[in-house]
Amino acid sequence: MRSLAFLVFCREYLIPLVLLLLGCSPLIALQKNDRKDDRSGTVDPQSFDFFETNIRPVLVQSCYSCHSTKAEEIGGNLLLDSKEGMLRGGDLGSALVPGKPEKSLILAALRHEDLEMPPDGKLPDSVIKDFTRWIREGAADPRVGGVTLQRKKIDIEKGKKFWAFHPILPPHKHARSVQTTPSPQEDGPKTGGTGEPSSLLDQVVEKQLREAGLGLSPQASREELLVRVYFDLVGLPPPMEIQSRFQSGEMSWEEVVDGLLASRHFGERFGRHWLDVARYADSSGGGRVLIFPDAWRYRDYVIRAFNHDKPFDQFVREQVAGDLLQAKDIDQRAEQLTGTGFLMLGAHNYELQDKELLRMEVVDEQINLVGRAFLGLTLSCARCHDHKFDPIPTRDYYALAGIFRSTRSLLPGNVSRFVTTRLPLPPKVQKELDSYQAQKKHLQDQLEKTKKVIDRLDKGSVSFDASDLGSFAGVIQDEEQALIKGNWTSSTFTKPFVARGYHHSPNAGDTVTYSLSVSRNGKYRLRAAYTASANRTDSARYEITQASFRKVVLVDQRKPPPIENHFVSLAELNLKVGQKVQVVLRVGNNGTTIADAVQLLPLEKEVSPAGEDPLKAKRKQQLKLQRKKLDELNAALVKVNRKAPAKASLVMSVQEQDQPQDYHVCIRGDVHSLGEKVRRGALQVVGETEVFGELSGSGRRELADWLTRRGNPLTARVYANRVWQWVFGRAIVRSPDNFGLMGERPTHPELLDLLAFELVRNGWSTKKLVKWIVMSRTYRQSVRSSWEEKDPGNMNFSRHPLKRLDAESLRDRILVFSGELDSSFGGPSISPSTKKEFGYRFDSKRRSVYLPVFRNTMNELFEVFDFPNPNLVSGKRNQSILPTQALFMMNSDFVLEQSVLAAKRIQAASPGDFDRQVDFAYRIALCRNPTEAEIRLARRFFADFTRGESAPGADQLENAWSQYCQILISSLDFRYLK
Repeated sequence: MRSLAFLVFCREYLIPLVLLLLGCSPLIALQKNDRKDDRSGTVDPQSFDFFETNIRPVLVQSCYSCHSTKAEEIGGNLLLDSKEGMLRGGDLGSALVPGKPEKSLILAALRHEDLEMPPDGKLPDSVIKDFTRWIREGAADPRVGGVTLQRKKIDIEKGKKFWAFHPILPPHKHARSVQTTPSPQEDGPKTGGTGEPSSLLDQVVEKQLREAGLGLSPQASREELLVRVYFDLVGLPPPMEIQSRFQSGEMSWEEVVDGLLASRHFGERFGRHWLDVARYADSSGGGRVLIFPDAWRYRDYVIRAFNHDKPFDQFVREQVAGDLLQAKDIDQRAEQLTGTGFLMLGAHNYELQDKELLRMEVVDEQINLVGRAFLGLTLSCARCHDHKFDPIPTRDYYALAGIFRSTRSLLPGNVSRFVTTRLPLPPKVQKELDSYQAQKKHLQDQLEKTKKVIDRLDKGSVSFDASDLGSFAGVIQDEEQALIKGNWTSSTFTKPFVARGYHHSPNAGDTVTYSLSVSRNGKYRLRAAYTASANRTDSARYEITQASFRKVVLVDQRKPPPIENHFVSLAELNLKVGQKVQVVLRVGNNGTTIADAVQLLPLEKEVSPAGEDPLKAKRKQQLKLQRKKLDELNAALVKVNRKAPAKASLVMSVQEQDQPQDYHVCIRGDVHSLGEKVRRGALQVVGETEVFGELSGSGRRELADWLTRRGNPLTARVYANRVWQWVFGRAIVRSPDNFGLMGERPTHPELLDLLAFELVRNGWSTKKLVKWIVMSRTYRQSVRSSWEEKDPGNMNFSRHPLKRLDAESLRDRILVFSGELDSSFGGPSISPSTKKEFGYRFDSKRRSVYLPVFRNTMNELFEVFDFPNPNLVSGKRNQSILPTQALFMMNSDFVLEQSVLAAKRIQAASPGDFDRQVDFAYRIALCRNPTEAEIRLARRFFADFTRGESAPGADQLENAWSQYCQILISSLDFRYLK
């Protein structure tokens, strides 16, 4: 370290001095200008010496390699080779606050507190002490006028020139356009070389094919087309009746397509596509897995949306801000609330103890979801710094973060919870529910009161009312009906007591004055009640006055009352009707005085017929009555609950925060290091942002409007690309969740704009767009093509892509083959009692879209056949070809069981007729008739299996058919669409 200091000293002082002696003053001036030291005398020279000796060498040796103008890559945008660079700081703010070591980030980094610099190891404590002293004494630094980094700002206007941000052009405005645009129903009359009219969609595709020296492939066979369109549109094989009608020409292609679009299975198929994008799951994942018992309501909402052809722009608005939209009735209101479950279904670690970080993690996941699902942009990349590739500054990210931080998605707790909302009920049902809840609450309140009374009676306390006057219990006056003077405090802490409690006071001079009279002449015993304890007074003073009778009684309230642990006798009195008896209780010395009831008890009734104190007998009587009342109330509650109307259903739905507000930029994404505040809004590079005027709430409604405005080209493009991919099997932009710089470029930009334009022009109708695609010659091409050598990747759509069934369609096809598929619609996927996902049995026979999707446990078939990761937005599924897939078809219990059931179904269809059985097996398994070669192979298989026996047994035949069905399920024709 000292040798390094000497080298610095030579460079800074010794060499210039030698040059000066040699007369090289211009060189010296140049060097001074380069170094720009400040030795003007405003700082103690010894401070500069300390810097040169103890600080600069450390910076040169340990810091300049990453934090100087000569560094290959400047870490954190921080320069330490000049005073100005240190004061300005980098991404985390100023590195140096002169005079304040505790606020200087450079010192925290050297100490390896939050940051660890240098990264290869902590410097000696002596160096850290030198830096602490240097900063505390003002951070004297002779280096002035150095270079400071100016962060490169994103050029928004330049960013708008990227293809994805261009406005969507109508076909006639495209440079490569072929004609002006008609509606999809009015396309033509141009032909595609087959004699039939060619749609505008086909013309756009064919033009690009011609430019590449290619053309469309021949049309697929009717047999292949029917299977293809059924699986593409509803995810199921065509029924045998439809196969026969279409093959015979009784049904046209358009009739088939219209029937599929009208089927409720269409929503199940396309809804599942959207659930991939929405990262749908029935559990939270994370460290403490939470089950989402109501997630299925969002799933069913999505399926209904596609079945009803809900305009996609409305679909977007409901998922982003459904709770903030106007509704015409309660059904629409329920749909809108359910739609916001889109924002709630993310994978979160709800037990994360840094709750502010958890909140920001949820917000980040929601921003990422909206960005990828609707805009095709990776917005989360701008959380810590400006986006490295796309024109999205960090400020834009935190403009969106303010919107989602003003949205309530979490409930507090050691393990946080997700927000739920009750769906609205019809007015009549709501009225019945309100009435029921009022009755139930009244009964529950009465039950609670009765239980408390029974508890007091069990512990010796007694209740009474005005009806007791003149009864066997005599005359009782509670302290609450007496004249209380002073600072007495009511309590029920110590039992037993009379009526509702007692009062206590330690203050000398406080009094309670009782006044009693009797309704008949006779001898009476005057008694006082109190509760005993160690902190009580030993001299509670009772002053008794009746006519000319005077008496003072001191009671030690530390001792339990002698009569039934409740009362003490004060006097015997001979009373006549109307005569007043006054008792004044004065606070005694040395402790707290208790004031409870005072009683006049007729002497002849001092003992009840059962030989008990009258109040004890009264307590037993009351206890009996209260227990009877408790039984009656419980019975009434059971009766009310039997008639309980349906409760409002819970749905996962976001809510508005009580005080929506803008949020700060988090420096380097650290939620605990806040920078400037950013007004809530959207991306500057996309369309227009004037919808974000004066925000009335979180800003989600304005965000939903901005996403679906005509000036926003991304939403329509991204969705049109998804629909093309879902139908055709290969996207135009092959990175459907990323339209940014690092994503793929569209292979057919004019086609993409044409689809997006028609989507919007036709009211954002998914079904109209799907029909247009399916009716095209491009869709109906064969998978076999003479252009394969010239277009090996099918980049020009010169043929229809060969598609493997996805996991859900494969499972559903197996169940259709066996006749076991349960086609019931909607409803819960998991039982209400399900508390965990591990060990769950996936034994349902319902369509695969209704199977639970857990984040840590999955149906085995789904795992093997590339079901998407539900933690992520998945616009494009992987299609692997692995040995495990063939092994699954050979060894899976599910496949084996369904093969046995399919075998029984085939044998029952045509008993004893082998050829018809084989034909039936092929029709329900592969949706076609077997070829002659396949029939011969089937005969050979059964002959080999039965070893040529003329009359094989029933079990042997069933076993043979089971294995034959398993072979059909395992075949490529079963798993692939042509």
